[in-house]
Amino acid sequence: MRHGWSDRIAGLMAVAAGGVFIREAWKLYRYRTDLWIGDHVFPGLVGIGLLLSGAMILLSPTDSRGEEAPGRAEGFRRRVAAVPAVLFGYTLVLPWAGYVISTLAAALLLFRTIGGYRWRTCIWMAAVAAVCMELLFVEWLHTPLPTGKILELKGVMAR
Repeated sequence: MRHGWSDRIAGLMAVAAGGVFIREAWKLYRYRTDLWIGDHVFPGLVGIGLLLSGAMILLSPTDSRGEEAPGRAEGFRRRVAAVPAVLFGYTLVLPWAGYVISTLAAALLLFRTIGGYRWRTCIWMAAVAAVCMELLFVEWLHTPLPTGKILELKGVMAR
Protein backbone atom coordinates (compact mmCIF):
# COMPACT_ATOMS: atom_id res chain seq x y z
CA MET A 1 0.00 0.00 0.00
CA ARG A 2 1.20 3.51 -0.73
CA HIS A 3 1.91 6.08 1.91
CA GLY A 4 -0.42 8.99 2.29
CA TRP A 5 0.96 12.51 2.39
CA SER A 6 0.29 12.73 6.12
CA ASP A 7 2.50 9.70 6.77
CA ARG A 8 5.34 11.13 4.70
CA ILE A 9 5.10 14.53 6.36
CA ALA A 10 4.96 13.02 9.86
CA GLY A 11 7.97 10.80 9.14
CA LEU A 12 10.00 13.67 7.71
CA MET A 13 9.09 15.93 10.62
CA ALA A 14 10.16 13.27 13.12
CA VAL A 15 13.46 12.73 11.31
CA ALA A 16 14.08 16.50 11.14
CA ALA A 17 13.25 17.00 14.83
CA GLY A 18 15.48 14.06 15.72
CA GLY A 19 18.32 15.66 13.79
CA VAL A 20 17.85 18.94 15.67
CA PHE A 21 17.85 17.13 19.02
CA ILE A 22 20.99 15.18 18.17
CA ARG A 23 22.73 18.37 16.99
CA GLU A 24 21.90 20.08 20.29
CA ALA A 25 23.05 17.04 22.24
CA TRP A 26 26.35 17.15 20.35
CA LYS A 27 26.77 20.81 21.33
CA LEU A 28 26.21 19.89 25.00
CA TYR A 29 28.52 16.85 24.84
CA ARG A 30 31.64 18.88 25.70
CA TYR A 31 30.15 19.73 29.12
CA ARG A 32 29.72 16.09 30.12
CA THR A 33 31.17 14.48 33.19
CA ASP A 34 30.79 10.96 31.78
CA LEU A 35 29.29 9.35 28.67
CA TRP A 36 25.88 8.83 30.32
CA ILE A 37 26.04 11.75 32.76
CA GLY A 38 25.41 15.29 31.59
CA ASP A 39 22.99 17.59 29.84
CA HIS A 40 23.55 15.88 26.49
CA VAL A 41 22.02 12.51 27.41
CA PHE A 42 18.29 13.27 27.36
CA PRO A 43 18.25 15.30 24.10
CA GLY A 44 20.45 12.67 22.50
CA LEU A 45 18.16 9.81 23.47
CA VAL A 46 15.05 11.73 22.38
CA GLY A 47 16.77 12.55 19.07
CA ILE A 48 17.67 8.93 18.44
CA GLY A 49 14.10 7.89 19.27
CA LEU A 50 12.66 10.50 16.89
CA LEU A 51 15.05 9.47 14.11
CA LEU A 52 14.14 5.80 14.49
CA SER A 53 10.41 6.53 14.75
CA GLY A 54 10.49 8.78 11.70
CA ALA A 55 12.40 6.18 9.71
CA MET A 56 9.90 3.50 10.72
CA ILE A 57 7.00 5.71 9.60
CA LEU A 58 8.70 6.47 6.29
CA LEU A 59 9.65 2.86 5.61
CA SER A 60 6.51 1.11 6.87
CA PRO A 61 4.35 -0.38 4.12
CA THR A 62 0.98 0.50 5.70
CA ASP A 63 -1.25 3.49 5.13
CA SER A 64 -2.75 5.03 8.27
CA ARG A 65 -5.85 6.21 6.41
CA GLY A 66 -7.10 2.64 6.10
CA GLU A 67 -7.23 2.25 9.87
CA GLU A 68 -9.66 5.11 10.49
CA ALA A 69 -13.36 4.30 10.50
CA PRO A 70 -15.42 6.77 8.46
CA GLY A 71 -18.02 7.59 11.14
CA ARG A 72 -15.56 8.07 14.01
CA ALA A 73 -14.01 11.36 12.87
CA GLU A 74 -16.36 13.50 14.96
CA GLY A 75 -15.63 11.59 18.18
CA PHE A 76 -11.92 11.80 17.45
CA ARG A 77 -12.10 15.57 16.98
CA ARG A 78 -13.98 15.94 20.24
CA ARG A 79 -11.37 13.89 22.12
CA VAL A 80 -8.51 15.85 20.58
CA ALA A 81 -10.16 19.14 21.55
CA ALA A 82 -10.78 17.88 25.09
CA VAL A 83 -7.09 17.27 25.83
CA PRO A 84 -5.98 20.93 25.74
CA ALA A 85 -9.16 21.88 27.60
CA VAL A 86 -8.31 19.45 30.42
CA LEU A 87 -4.73 20.70 30.56
CA PHE A 88 -5.87 24.34 30.61
CA GLY A 89 -8.30 23.52 33.41
CA TYR A 90 -5.48 21.75 35.25
CA THR A 91 -3.38 24.92 35.20
CA LEU A 92 -6.31 26.94 36.55
CA VAL A 93 -7.20 24.49 39.32
CA LEU A 94 -3.62 23.64 40.38
CA PRO A 95 -2.98 26.62 42.72
CA TRP A 96 -6.44 26.33 44.27
CA ALA A 97 -6.79 22.56 44.73
CA GLY A 98 -3.12 21.63 45.01
CA TYR A 99 -0.86 19.28 43.11
CA VAL A 100 -2.19 15.92 44.26
CA ILE A 101 -5.91 16.63 43.80
CA SER A 102 -5.37 18.49 40.51
CA THR A 103 -3.17 15.75 39.12
CA LEU A 104 -5.67 13.11 40.18
CA ALA A 105 -8.53 14.95 38.45
CA ALA A 106 -6.56 15.74 35.30
CA ALA A 107 -5.25 12.18 34.98
CA LEU A 108 -8.76 10.81 35.54
CA LEU A 109 -10.19 12.97 32.76
CA LEU A 110 -7.30 12.28 30.39
CA PHE A 111 -7.47 8.52 30.90
CA ARG A 112 -11.21 8.64 30.25
CA THR A 113 -10.93 11.01 27.26
CA ILE A 114 -7.91 9.57 25.49
CA GLY A 115 -8.09 5.94 26.52
CA GLY A 116 -11.84 5.48 26.73
CA TYR A 117 -11.42 3.25 29.79
CA ARG A 118 -14.25 2.55 32.24
CA TRP A 119 -14.56 4.99 35.14
CA ARG A 120 -13.42 2.40 37.68
CA THR A 121 -10.25 1.72 35.71
CA CYS A 122 -9.63 5.45 35.22
CA ILE A 123 -9.93 6.11 38.96
CA TRP A 124 -7.32 3.60 40.04
CA MET A 125 -4.95 4.49 37.16
CA ALA A 126 -5.27 8.20 38.00
CA ALA A 127 -4.65 7.48 41.68
CA VAL A 128 -1.50 5.50 40.87
CA ALA A 129 -0.31 8.26 38.52
CA ALA A 130 -0.95 11.00 41.11
CA VAL A 131 0.85 9.10 43.87
CA CYS A 132 3.80 8.31 41.61
CA MET A 133 4.09 11.94 40.49
CA GLU A 134 3.87 13.11 44.11
CA LEU A 135 6.63 10.70 45.14
CA LEU A 136 8.83 11.58 42.18
CA PHE A 137 8.57 15.36 42.18
CA VAL A 138 7.78 16.32 45.76
CA GLU A 139 9.44 13.62 47.87
CA TRP A 140 12.46 12.59 45.80
CA LEU A 141 13.26 15.68 43.70
CA HIS A 142 12.04 18.19 46.33
CA THR A 143 10.21 20.26 43.75
CA PRO A 144 8.10 22.94 45.43
CA LEU A 145 4.58 22.36 44.15
CA PRO A 146 1.39 24.00 45.44
CA THR A 147 -0.47 22.23 48.22
CA GLY A 148 -3.63 24.14 47.46
CA LYS A 149 -5.71 26.64 49.30
CA ILE A 150 -8.39 24.06 50.13
CA LEU A 151 -6.06 21.89 52.16
CA GLU A 152 -4.27 24.86 53.76
CA LEU A 153 -7.59 26.27 55.00
CA LYS A 154 -8.56 22.99 56.61
CA GLY A 155 -5.10 22.46 58.08
CA VAL A 156 -4.70 19.08 56.42
CA MET A 157 -1.37 19.68 54.72
CA ALA A 158 1.30 22.16 55.64
CA ARG A 159 4.63 22.23 53.89
